This record gives sequence, structure tokens and C-alpha cells, in this order.
Amino acid sequence: MLLNVLRVSVPLLLVSLGALVSEYAGVTAIFLEGAVNLSAFLFLVFLTCTKATLPALFLSICFTCIPVFLLALFSQKRRADIFLLGLAFNLFSGGIISILSSYFFGTNGVVDCSQFFSTSAFFQTDSSVLIWLLAIFVAVIFEITPLGLKIRFAGTDSEALSLNGINVSRLRIFSWITAACFSSAAGIIMVTRLQAFVPGISSGKGWLALVAVFLGRKTIAGVVVAVLLFSALELAGISLQGILGIPPTVLLSMPYVVVLIVFAFVPER
Repeated sequence: MLLNVLRVSVPLLLVSLGALVSEYAGVTAIFLEGAVNLSAFLFLVFLTCTKATLPALFLSICFTCIPVFLLALFSQKRRADIFLLGLAFNLFSGGIISILSSYFFGTNGVVDCSQFFSTSAFFQTDSSVLIWLLAIFVAVIFEITPLGLKIRFAGTDSEALSLNGINVSRLRIFSWITAACFSSAAGIIMVTRLQAFVPGISSGKGWLALVAVFLGRKTIAGVVVAVLLFSALELAGISLQGILGIPPTVLLSMPYVVVLIVFAFVPER
């Protein structure tokens, strides 16, 4: 059971870690949902064009991070509203996916890509343990390394960093790129597991990751607990389908219902 929860939690863990890094720097990553969807689709496009896994993985992450970098740069240079920019990216992601899907695959719906994964050993290995080791690595980075401490100070005491000659804008841009990379990896994992691209493949994980960050009090341990809780609820919803006579959509919404209950009854402090 625990291994299943760990496996299900991998995409959400990645997105949540990216959201946490961005939140440490004092800039909320609203674009996570769009980044997951865009990366998943671009991975399929590049895999179709190159017929090679690693180039497709590298290109999809790069082409997801580039627009995020430009938005972050614009936000820091022009002091633009990061919430509006993040929402704009989500809308851009949905629009460009629809256009490219019609051009490359002749459909705006589900795109089957099982033929690429059945013969590739890369997709037959379970990466859950590796991703969880990555979570531990990220925790260490932000606890003991100078870079991690600088990013955390960028969100809590940016004036002190500026007085010491440290460019806070660069740290915040770096945090957005990090969040985009993590979200891109999550999207790639989701499309490879499903062996198909479905519009809205992220299933709200970008938003749920932000909830996990705030519910976990912006700490690594808290985020990990929140991710495990949401993933256990998701797995329970999948397992109970067809057993209790409850519509599947209701069961799959269990993580979001729990979020609403928690925020309604947990004290603000």
C-alpha cells in the first residue's frame, strides 16, 4: 500500500517541490498547471519527431522553461503582477497545445502514444524511489547550502540581500525556472505512465501543489506529509470506484474536498 502511495505521489511531489522553491523566494508559481500540461504535450511532440527518449525529454523541459523564464524576467524588470502572468501562461499553454495538437496529430482530444513506450526500457523502470531521493536532496540544499539560504532570504529579507550586493531578482527568476523544471518532469512522468496525452492531463496538480505548500507551512516535511495525504486520498478514490456505488468523479475529487475542509476548520495561524 505504501509503495503504491509513493508511486502515485511522484508527480505531485515534483510539482510541490517546485512550488516550494518558488515560494521560498517570495514569488508564488501560479503557472504550474500550465507547465505540467505543456511539458507533457511537448514531450510527445518531440518524441514523435526524434523517435528518441532523452532528446525529447531535454527539449520538452527546455521549451517549457523558456517562456517561464521570459515571464519571470518581465515580472522582475517591469514589476508586473506575478498572478496575472501565471494565469496568462496557463491560458497560453492551453491554446498552444490545442493548435499544435491539430497540426501534428489532427485532433484536439486524446493522443495515443503507446507505440513509443512499449519498446523503450527507459519507461519500464519505476522512478518513484529516485524522485523521493531527489526530495531529500532538495531538502539538504535549502538547509545547508549558501544558494538555498539565499533563496530563502529572498522571500523573507530581500533588503538584507540587496545591501550585501546579492541580486534578488536573479534568485527569484532562478526559483521560477526551478519550479518549471520540476513541473515539466512531472508532466513527462504522467504522460509516460498513461501512454497517452489527454487534454488537462495535470488534473489540477498544479493547484493542489500550491495547497500542499501552504498546508505544509512552507516546509519540506510539511509538504511531504501533505503530498502523501493527497496521494493516499487519490489512490483510495481510485480503489473505491464501482464498490460503494458513488460516481467516480465524486471519489476522485476527495483530495480537493479534504483541502476545503482543512482550510475551513484549521486556524489561520
